[in-house]
Amino acid sequence: MKKNIFLSACLISAFLSSQAQQTLSQRSDNELFNVGLELFDKKKYGAASEFFGQYIGLHKHDLRSIEAQYYKAYSDLQLFHPDAERQFKEFVTAHPDHPKAALAYFELGKFYYQQKNYPKVIEYFQLATPEKLSAAQQIEREFKLAYACLSEKDFEQAEKLFNRVKNSEHQYTASANYYAAYLNIKQQRYNEALIDLDKAEKNEAYAPTVPLMRANVYHKRKDFDKVIEIGEKALADTAKLVGTEEMSLLVGDAYYNKENYTKANQYFDVYLQSAKQPLAAPLQYRVAYALFRSGKTDKAIEAFKPLTQASQPDAESQPKDTLGQLANYYTGVAYLKAGNKSQALNAFDQARRNKAQSSVSEQAWFNYAKINYDAANYNEVIDILTVYLVKFPDSNNENEANEMLSESLLNSNNYDEALEHIGAIKKKTPRINAAFQRVSYLKGTQLYNENNLDNALQLFQKSLDNRIDNDITVAALFWLGEVYSAQKQYSDAIKQYEELMRVQGAVKSPYYLKMRYGLGYAFYNTKQYDKALIHFREYTNQLEKATAKQQYADALVRLADCYYIDKNYGQALKAYDKIIDRKDPESDYALYQKGLIFSASDRNDEAKKSFGTIIERYADSRFKDEATFQRAEIDLESGNYEAATSGFTAAIALNPKGSSVPYYYLKRAVAYSNLRQYDKSAADYKKILDEYPKHATANEALQGLQKVLTSAGTVDELNDYLTKYKNSNPEATDLENIEFDAAKGLYYSQKYDKAIKSLENFLNGYGQSGLAQEAKFLLAESYYRVGKRDKSIELHKELLSAKKNNTTNKSVMRLAELEYANANYKASQVYYNLLVNTASNKRELFNAWTGMMETYYQLANYDSVAYFAQTISAKDNAPIDAANKASLYAGKVAYAKGDYETATDELLNTANEAKDQYGAEAQYLLGEVFYKQKKYKESLQALYGVKDNFANYQKWNDKAYLLMADNFIAQNQYYQARATLSSIIENSPDNGTRDAAKQKLEQIKNKK
Repeated sequence: MKKNIFLSACLISAFLSSQAQQTLSQRSDNELFNVGLELFDKKKYGAASEFFGQYIGLHKHDLRSIEAQYYKAYSDLQLFHPDAERQFKEFVTAHPDHPKAALAYFELGKFYYQQKNYPKVIEYFQLATPEKLSAAQQIEREFKLAYACLSEKDFEQAEKLFNRVKNSEHQYTASANYYAAYLNIKQQRYNEALIDLDKAEKNEAYAPTVPLMRANVYHKRKDFDKVIEIGEKALADTAKLVGTEEMSLLVGDAYYNKENYTKANQYFDVYLQSAKQPLAAPLQYRVAYALFRSGKTDKAIEAFKPLTQASQPDAESQPKDTLGQLANYYTGVAYLKAGNKSQALNAFDQARRNKAQSSVSEQAWFNYAKINYDAANYNEVIDILTVYLVKFPDSNNENEANEMLSESLLNSNNYDEALEHIGAIKKKTPRINAAFQRVSYLKGTQLYNENNLDNALQLFQKSLDNRIDNDITVAALFWLGEVYSAQKQYSDAIKQYEELMRVQGAVKSPYYLKMRYGLGYAFYNTKQYDKALIHFREYTNQLEKATAKQQYADALVRLADCYYIDKNYGQALKAYDKIIDRKDPESDYALYQKGLIFSASDRNDEAKKSFGTIIERYADSRFKDEATFQRAEIDLESGNYEAATSGFTAAIALNPKGSSVPYYYLKRAVAYSNLRQYDKSAADYKKILDEYPKHATANEALQGLQKVLTSAGTVDELNDYLTKYKNSNPEATDLENIEFDAAKGLYYSQKYDKAIKSLENFLNGYGQSGLAQEAKFLLAESYYRVGKRDKSIELHKELLSAKKNNTTNKSVMRLAELEYANANYKASQVYYNLLVNTASNKRELFNAWTGMMETYYQLANYDSVAYFAQTISAKDNAPIDAANKASLYAGKVAYAKGDYETATDELLNTANEAKDQYGAEAQYLLGEVFYKQKKYKESLQALYGVKDNFANYQKWNDKAYLLMADNFIAQNQYYQARATLSSIIENSPDNGTRDAAKQKLEQIKNKK
């Protein structure tokens, strides 16, 4: 082909060359014009242009020259010469009255019409004078000008021209009617459009396309029955139809609007089989919805996907995506029908975030919450429904939403918010009241474990105001009794315990037996020993052969004590023997009590044997000095004064700063006096008066000193001690006592700043008072309460350097705590160690052990930590918080040593058993241990446990979320990591946590 074109070009070139030579040399001027015209008629526009150009170059200025200009311009136009348009314009300008002037613009219009350059078409057809054109040319001009206006969206002008052309018979009649119909449809003049289509349809060229347009008209008029009639008739013979797919779409949509979704699916399928482009969003939605309504769940989900994937939650800068919202909503419903709740959850989440339709958003919010509730994702439910109830205050789902929110707050241990939420509900359903009963009870137990007794009491009372579940009623009565007992309001405690006994079915509750123990103590502490004995006996009888002993050992001790107080020594001895036989931690106490019973029964040898067993076998017993003293007193009463003095001396040496030491000195002074060793006797009496002038033994010591000094003939020494005693024990102490009581009252009223001032004034006025020690202690505690740690430490140290009194151990404990808070762990350890040796009760002893455990941990002495953790855990009577802390530290030690297997076991045990801050920390550390081992799945599972089970402990929840992000990052799951970090930044109240999350988010912002 290219070769032929090339040869033709060569021949034409040779022809032109030879012709030009002949023209220039031989031919006449007229022959130039005639040859050009001949070539023009043969449409050899290139050669014709050359001849016309030569003729024009003769400058003859005759009529043929004018025509030659027209023909040359026309020829160049056909050859697409860029100069052709200018030539036509110059021709018209130079010869406006020439017959071909109008024809020049007409030809330019036709040329550009063929080129689809419609702005040029409009320009030149409008310049062409219609009157100078033939009738056929006029019709051609108007039709093509109309089409150009239509193409350039000048619909008004196009419509006028088509209407002029359409009503006469010619080659453009059908086309003009067809396009006029299009414009009538566009202007919603459907009747006129139908008339035009009827005319256009008579032309075979338009007959196949008219049914589609006619169906479209009826569709726009919402005459769906007519659409179906026309469409199904046309689709019966698709060979005579243009737009089979579009017609199927119209018929399908008609059935869709008539809610015949099965038929709609049938026709939509025909359209979809040939659709080459993605469907427009409205059509995609109708296709998917028809499938959904036809029960074709899986297909509906797939059909909704283009809309759900394109839809994003609405933002201020984004248009509201109604179809995307509906698509997500119905996708969620479809997934629910298919039993795929996780996917349903995602779909409802997208739908609820879209603000297009409030009603759809509301139901999506509710369904999203409900699925999370069914899946026990209570923290999610809380977040969702808290917002839901504010966004949709008049929702028909309000009651159920409140029920789910209340129970979710309860089940996630988010008791404070649950109480606040339920309290604000005006219309409470029975289900909400049941939740309120339970959450009030659980919050009460939490506060009780935190030693917040006043608030715990209020919560238990609120729980009892809603007695729906008998089990919770029984439990609340029990713990209310425990609160009253802890507050030493024993009569109120007794009322609660006894009311518990009257609740139907209470005897089957595990709290019934515990109530026996609590009631026994309440009676015991109110000195109703006969009643206490009944309950301790019942409690111990039921637990004697049980596997879980609960407080059996302690109750057995108290039962023995009740027998002892009741002077039923036989039963008391049997009970104490059971304690000893069990090798109970209180065995030394039981031996001590047996010694007292034997002593009271004049069975001195047996008494001394019991006391001796304590001394010999229980080296660390807190009763060792007392047992030594009691054995010495038996010797004293038996006249064995030498043995007695040795015994009292041994007792003093065992506990030189003990609170009973003055008694030891007093008894030893009596023994020395009986041995006529008056100097030694006087020395002991003076010791009491010098160092314990306010002690209960001081008066007796003063009297004893008088006797021995008289016996020794040195009675004049008595005056100094008498004066000292009077100074230490003045008769007129009303003012002093009043001032002290006032200062003390400020302290106990927690008005610490005022207490400080008052106590300082008291000490300035009564610095040498016997109350000074207690005043200093209260002052030191006041400094501590207002944050003046240095002053508190200084004063407590001063108190510690003084003689032991009833606040000494408290000062030791406080010093240990303050030094620990100041990170002076070795100093803290010294004080905790001191407390271990001086503890006078179980609580002090366990506080000392836990303190030692924590300081050794800070000092990385893990073997010692493990020792104290084991010591605490081995005690049946360990307080709950101490036992939980010990369990936690056992895990932390293993973790610190890199023994992850042991750490996992210990931390898991703590997390399962402890529902306090120690359990929360253990649950978090489990996640950390797994993370260290790159067990990311197990780590995430453990961290979710922090969120689900310890929602109240913000610190550990924040740390858990940060570690979750680290887990996702470690697995290259950056999308989840970013989502987690963004959630932390939005929700955490802690600045440090948010800053850490921002830093991590910055580090992974470009990760994919």
